[in-house]
Amino acid sequence: MKTAIISTVVASFVATAASAGTIVAPTPDPVIMPTPAPVMSYWDGFYAGAALGWATGEYTNYGNTPATVTPGDGFSYGGFVGYNFVMDGGFMVGAELAGGRFSLEDAAAVNELNMTLFDAKLRVGFEADRALVYASGGYTMGTGEVVNTSPGSPYSGEGTGWNLGAGVDYLVTDSMFVGAEYVYRDITDSLNATPAWDAQFHTFSVRAGIKF
Repeated sequence: MKTAIISTVVASFVATAASAGTIVAPTPDPVIMPTPAPVMSYWDGFYAGAALGWATGEYTNYGNTPATVTPGDGFSYGGFVGYNFVMDGGFMVGAELAGGRFSLEDAAAVNELNMTLFDAKLRVGFEADRALVYASGGYTMGTGEVVNTSPGSPYSGEGTGWNLGAGVDYLVTDSMFVGAEYVYRDITDSLNATPAWDAQFHTFSVRAGIKF
């Protein structure tokens, strides 16, 4: 009986000693991965501004015999409003509405063409830090009048057509930008079944605006 008791005590002592000598590794703290900061886009959102530039082109009146071609150049001005959507990687798609006016005078200062235009443009491009490079294309409608023609009285009309262009804008602050743009427009008389006139114009403009 004594032997059994002694054996039990010894076994208990050995087990306690073994337990006391066991080293339990501490549980490591959980690793918390930082959330990546969102990539900031300078150009995403609404914008609006004004443009000033130079226009050149010609207006052909098929109502005269022979057809009267009125080439010329002169200042242009207008305004615009639009929206950019910038995707991951800096690719941009957007839309813009623009309106403008220019007066083209021929080399002999005999004829003057006054045009008022409205453009609806889709734009695609890419964001390069504070710069935005883009190409555009869309629909154009306009009204025009040629004055001081010889012979006859001034003639005018309304037309529709298309536009194609390209440009670059640059943010000088977080909200103000400047840029340059080229646009080509091709417009045809829309009031007569057989077009009485058509016109082709090039405009080179500097732009300034605000991004909201």
